[in-house]
Amino acid sequence: MQSTFPRPDAHELVRQYARSRHRIIDLLGDISEDSSSLPVQACPAWNVQQLVSHIVGLATEVSAGNPPGDDSQAWVDEIVAARSSMSVRDLIDEWNTSGPAFEALATTTPRLAFPLSYDLVVHEHDLRHALATPGARDDESVLVSMYVGALLLDGDLKKNSAGSVRLRVGEHEWICGEGSEVLALELEANPKWPHPTWELLRLTGSRRSAAQLSRYPWQGSLSEVATSMFHMDLPSQDIDEQS
Repeated sequence: MQSTFPRPDAHELVRQYARSRHRIIDLLGDISEDSSSLPVQACPAWNVQQLVSHIVGLATEVSAGNPPGDDSQAWVDEIVAARSSMSVRDLIDEWNTSGPAFEALATTTPRLAFPLSYDLVVHEHDLRHALATPGARDDESVLVSMYVGALLLDGDLKKNSAGSVRLRVGEHEWICGEGSEVLALELEANPKWPHPTWELLRLTGSRRSAAQLSRYPWQGSLSEVATSMFHMDLPSQDIDEQS
């Protein structure tokens, strides 16, 4: 991948993980039982409590030396199920211990820092949407996470020999894949997309429906590349995060 934004090291990724963790803890505060049960549209299998179980459980299990096996989805499902009776407050108490332990481990382990920092920042905004509490859309964590998201896109495009895709916001550009450019997207701040880097993070992270994706000013044919760009199922309904 080619990027005008420098590759973050493990220390920077962990710093962003820690900052996101503290923002999420503040966001949840004294969350009510009703709010804990709200559905998370970006993660349709989960409600708020289950998504918090996921992010907390990852930190706990990884820092305890219990990584996923061959079936990572089963491992994730077990983490969430094991915490089904815990309140969000209980989960935060767990995270206050396992979060710093994970951060200490990931600082010297880039293979952990890259995916789990990205995962947490993306899920922070999933939670914000579910709780109707937007924020941190221009935070530096969004730009750092976009680098990791572009790396994932780069790998998918190369695996499928799908050519290259160029993404640009202002001075920052990511060229993913290899070979001839087949698709490009340049976003700039405007009333429709007031936070363009955040918008790019959300769309490349499969947080936009096919209908929403068609509304961006793509150069090239999105339909010819989409199956190689989005390795997660796209939402069936629009995820409206403009508020």
